[in-house]
Amino acid sequence: MLNNFFIGLYSDFFAYYAIFTPIFIITAVCMLISATKTIKLSKKRFKISTIIIGIISLIVLQQTLPYIYQRKALTAKKSSAVINNYKRAISTSPYKAQKAMIQIDLGSYYYREQKPELALDTFDKVYKYFKTYNIENYGIVVAKIHLRQQNFEKAIEVLKEMDKKDLLAIAYIINEDFDKALTTVNEILTKSENADAYIKRATIYLNMNKQDLAKSDYFKAIALNESNRAKYIEILKNYKNYYKTQYANPFKEE
Repeated sequence: MLNNFFIGLYSDFFAYYAIFTPIFIITAVCMLISATKTIKLSKKRFKISTIIIGIISLIVLQQTLPYIYQRKALTAKKSSAVINNYKRAISTSPYKAQKAMIQIDLGSYYYREQKPELALDTFDKVYKYFKTYNIENYGIVVAKIHLRQQNFEKAIEVLKEMDKKDLLAIAYIINEDFDKALTTVNEILTKSENADAYIKRATIYLNMNKQDLAKSDYFKAIALNESNRAKYIEILKNYKNYYKTQYANPFKEE
């Protein structure tokens, strides 16, 4: 998603640019009329010049409209106005990439407004742009919505595509696919020691009735991150439902 500050900055600039476009056209035409008297510009050339100026002005206006509507969406107070302006920004944009970025903003708005189905539908339309524009966090948002709605297959599909093994392990744990969860966590730990990964593996071992291995992983996690001891104890006490509870509410902040 484009940062709101920069959206506002760009859209303000283009909004003012669009406002002054008609003034530019009128001024240019007046100058041409004046020029016909001073340099004896032929009527044919005058018409051609006027058409060219008009075309350029229309092109400029077309480029600015998405920014204007986007700015209106950001400043609108009513939900209907926000959504309508985002949709207008999308429909008036001549560029696929720009349309995608505005779609992502619209999807984010739906998510903030606790409308997961609309958020998913909007994000899915521009899914391929997540990696292209280095905004993989939106792929994670999609996966989390699926995960919290118990759509495990879709969540796992997205997380594999995004190569987000940490959250993928959680998806497997919630889905009680402990063998795949264990494989995924082991892949994380092969690359580097990670306290949270050790705790995830400890919960997996507890679910597999391997208490000694779980205890060993707990102490490894504590050795790496002593400050999280209380949190890790809470996780292990509630190992069957901890991650399920964390992802039960689609809008809970972690």
